[in-house]
Amino acid sequence: MNNLIFSIAQIFPFKFLYTLNKQKTIFPLYHSVSDISPIHLKHLYKIKSTKEFVEDLDFYLKNFKRIDLKLFINEKFINEKTFFLTFDDGLSEIYDIVAPLLKKKGIPAIFFINSAFVDNLDLFYRYKISLIIDKTFKNTKYQNIVEKYLKKININTSDIKKYLLSLNHKNTNVIEQIAKLLEIDFAEYLQKHKPYMSSNQIKELHNQGFYIGAHSANHFYYSQLTENEQIQQTIDSLDFVIREFNPEFKLFAFPFTDYKVNKSFFERISTSVDLTFGTAGLKNDSIKFNIQRIPMENGKTAIETIKYEFFYYLIKGIFGKNLIKR
Repeated sequence: MNNLIFSIAQIFPFKFLYTLNKQKTIFPLYHSVSDISPIHLKHLYKIKSTKEFVEDLDFYLKNFKRIDLKLFINEKFINEKTFFLTFDDGLSEIYDIVAPLLKKKGIPAIFFINSAFVDNLDLFYRYKISLIIDKTFKNTKYQNIVEKYLKKININTSDIKKYLLSLNHKNTNVIEQIAKLLEIDFAEYLQKHKPYMSSNQIKELHNQGFYIGAHSANHFYYSQLTENEQIQQTIDSLDFVIREFNPEFKLFAFPFTDYKVNKSFFERISTSVDLTFGTAGLKNDSIKFNIQRIPMENGKTAIETIKYEFFYYLIKGIFGKNLIKR
């Protein structure tokens, strides 16, 4: 988030930016909601508390109309600004906290899940890193263990946390080795804390009218994969969702971002999906079925974030920069 543009955007009344902006539907993006951030999320981003999330919901309801996904897909827009919520990673708080609040307020949503993690069969590598960071800085003894190991593999860094956060799926051996040295048992964590929803919980939410979408199998950066690997991750997760939950629409959200995903990828999957979703904020996309969402877990309120997105969209429009060209 550009701090200068954010500060300028807050000067303007919301209604002014709302009126100027021609975007009809916004798609806010969340992962979790909790009054106590789980350790596997704690060092990655600031999730909303229950109070903060309810305030966000009230803001949407006051300023936007709910839109059913079926109307959006069929391009049957009402002549008002609308919103539709999305949630990534299929975390347990969706079932325990988020869904009950959405049902109470009559708000629809899509829950995107990673096929490899449902039923707590495995843990996303970034969540493993958050567990490692948490233990590393609890005690200088653990910090010394990590520092010693990094020197052993010729990593010289003055910022251990920054280095750990830079690791990706190609660094699995490093992640697993550090966890072993710190005596972190990921399998035990999965069993004890159950960070993800179970298949039965997802089916229950689907039966209640929520939409279930795919979010890749293992949540890798697509920019770090070949196009064939991207296709495999996408189709595997879509097939899982279709087989297990029989959704009305075939929906897919890119893990992390759709940055550097080529036009040829979209051409190859075009008959396999109804909609795909990125995370670039309020932007148009040259791929008509690819929708950009607004990340909301940035430490700001919904009105602050949406004002920023509306203002930034207007500024980018002046320079022809609010369209992603593939």
